[in-house]
Amino acid sequence: MSDLDDFMKSMAEPGPGEREALEAEAKAALVSGHVSVHDALQGWQRGWIDDQRAMQLTGIGSVAEMLDACRSSDIEIRRNT
Repeated sequence: MSDLDDFMKSMAEPGPGEREALEAEAKAALVSGHVSVHDALQGWQRGWIDDQRAMQLTGIGSVAEMLDACRSSDIEIRRNT
């Protein structure tokens, strides 16, 4: 299980204001580049980073390849991707 999965589980029952703080922390990690490929793909699918940033973080060369990676990693794909 990835750090982002752990993070999302921790958000199951956050208190007032906690969800926003936790989400901001996860987004900051994505911006800094200190994430796994799996976490970058999850962040991309959640809309936290754009296509270009996701490709930089993952080293994957195209959106189609990132979608394939999401499918093979059981990452839920947004409908509008």
